Amino acid sequence: MKIVKESLLEFERAKVSSKIGKIRDELKTGSPKYMEVINWLSKYVFRKQYELNPDLSINIVKGDFIISERSYMEGFPKFIKFNVCEGDFIIEGRLQDMIGFPEIVKGSLGVSENKLRDLKGCPKIVEGDFHIIGNPVKFSEEEIRKVCQVGGTIYA
Repeated sequence: MKIVKESLLEFERAKVSSKIGKIRDELKTGSPKYMEVINWLSKYVFRKQYELNPDLSINIVKGDFIISERSYMEGFPKFIKFNVCEGDFIIEGRLQDMIGFPEIVKGSLGVSENKLRDLKGCPKIVEGDFHIIGNPVKFSEEEIRKVCQVGGTIYA
C-alpha cells in the first residue's frame, strides 16, 4: 500500500510541476497573453508598481492604481484580473461592473461617478474607505457589507 501511495504522490507532484513549468516558460518567453497584460498595464502604471502572478493576475505592490474619467473606461478587458492592491484602487469613468477588480484593496476603493448597476466583481476586502456615490443605482451600506469586508467608512 505504501508503494502505491508514494507512486500516486509522485505522479501528482509531476503533474503540478509540469503545469508550473509551463506557466514559467510562458512568462519567460513573453507569451501573447503575457504581452497583452503587460501592454495594457503600461498605459496606467510603471513596471516597478506591479507584479504578475503565475496565473497572470496582477498585484499592485507600490502606490495606487488610479484611472481618471479621461479614460472613459467601461470595464477591464477579459484578460485583466487584479489580485491585491497595496494602495488605493480608484476608477472614475463609465464602469458598468467591477469584474477584474482586486480581491483585496489595502487602501481605499473609489468607484464613484460610474455606471454601476450591481456589485458584481466587488473586492472581498477593502481595508480603507469605500466610495460608491453617483452611480445609477444607490447602493446601501448593508448591500455593500454583504459582499465586502470594509475597514473604513462607506460613502454610498
